[in-house]
Amino acid sequence: MEECKAADYSNILYIRMLWKDLEPEEGKYAWIYNERYKWYIQKAKDKGLKLAFRVFFHGVDGVPSYVYEAGATESPIDDEGKTQPYYDNPVFLEKLDKFIEAFAKEYDNPDAGCRQWTRIPHWRRTASPRHSTTSITFRARWAASA
Repeated sequence: MEECKAADYSNILYIRMLWKDLEPEEGKYAWIYNERYKWYIQKAKDKGLKLAFRVFFHGVDGVPSYVYEAGATESPIDDEGKTQPYYDNPVFLEKLDKFIEAFAKEYDNPDAGCRQWTRIPHWRRTASPRHSTTSITFRARWAASA
C-alpha cells in the first residue's frame, strides 16, 4: 500500500480471499488469529481506506478442510477428476452459515463498504438440473447477510 500510495488514488481496498484462508480451522478466523491479516487490515484503516471483500469458496481449494472432515461432500465438475463442494449439503451449509455470521459480525460496519460471496464458478455459465436449487438457496443466504 505504501509503495503505490493507494490512499492517494482510491478510498477502497478490494480484498479477494478464499474462505479457507479466512477460517483455516473451525472458529479460527483470520481477523482474530492471523497477525499478518490483522496488520494488513489495520494498515488500510489507518490510511482511511474502506474495505471491500470478495470471499471465494468454490472448488475443493477454497473450502476449509474441516468442512469435508465434518461430512460435506463433493460433486464432479469435469472429466479430469476436479470436484467442487455439493453446495446443498447440510454440513456445507451449516459451516458456511456459521462463517457468514461471524464475518458479518466482524465487518457489518461503515469501514466495510462491500461484501461479495463467490460460488460455483465451474458451471461454465450453465447450470445442470442437479444444481438448479443451489443458486436460489445461496442468493437468499447472501441477501440476508449483506
